[in-house]
Order: sequence, then C-alpha cells, then structure tokens
Amino acid sequence: MLRKYYSKHKEKYLNKRRKPEGVIYQRWRGIISRTENKTKNHSSAFGKEHLTKEEFFKWAFDNKTFKQLYQKWKKNNFKRELSPSIDRIDLNKGYLLSNIQWVTMRENNMKKDNDWLKSFGKSFRKGKKVRLWKDNGVELFFDSGKEASKYFMKNRLAVTNNIIMGHKLQGWNCEWI
Repeated sequence: MLRKYYSKHKEKYLNKRRKPEGVIYQRWRGIISRTENKTKNHSSAFGKEHLTKEEFFKWAFDNKTFKQLYQKWKKNNFKRELSPSIDRIDLNKGYLLSNIQWVTMRENNMKKDNDWLKSFGKSFRKGKKVRLWKDNGVELFFDSGKEASKYFMKNRLAVTNNIIMGHKLQGWNCEWI
C-alpha cells in the first residue's frame, strides 16, 4: 500500500518539475544558490550579480531556444543530459541578460570542464602520457592519466585533477609529457 502511494507521489512530483514552469523555477533556484548561498561559496558565481526573479522568468518563457530545448528533452523521454540548462557565457560576470544562454545539460557540463581547465592555464590532454616522480628520483610512466589512476586505485580523474591543480598524488609529483 505504501509503495503504491509513494509511486503516485513521485510521479506527480516529477510531472510538476518537468513542466516548463518547473524547469525554469529549478534553474532560477540554481542561480540563487550559486550566487547567494554562503554554504556554496566554492561556486565561481558566488557574490556576482544576477537577474531578478521577474526578469529571469520573463526572459526564459519568451526564449525561443528554451522552447526548442524543452521540446527536444520531452521528445527524448526527459533524459537528464538533454535538459535545458543556463550557461554563463563569461565566467567573470554574473547571471545577467547579456551573459546567459540556454544550452543542454551535456553542453553545459562539457563547457564547465573546459572553462575550469582554462582557468588554470591548462588544456585537457586525453590519452597523453603521464610522468610521476618522487623527490628522491624515482619515476613512473603511464600511457594515460586513466592508467595512472588505476595503478593508484583512484578515481579516473584523480591524476588529471592533480596535474591541473599542481598537487601531489599520494606523495608523487605528476605532469603530462
């Protein structure tokens, strides 16, 4: 009996969130969270300007790109990677009309990764060889960051992130070669 109740409740909740006004409201809450929420001050948008709720909703509902992305997302059975997402064109600016655009979640995540790498003056080097070394002269070479991550039994991006940040991985210096 409870399972049936929760199943109905979940479906009702998802239907509400999947309507255009639900999507736009969620994106608005994300903007507020990234710009104002002190617990999320790791965001590059923290403390930056943003549109008012009224300005954002008007812009979003009138936006042709949002309507196209929404229809594509709906047609593809609401796949998360195709959901409409807000992108800041210039990360140094806030969520202003001149600096935001609608893209898919997949495009936004790819752009976020590239922007993050660029902010450290690096570019992603998929499949490039990796050199790890200790201060005592011991060296290890791997065909890719993925292979090095397997060796250290870490997340597959652990080596890449440590190279970008200039950190050591379990006491090893790392670089692309």
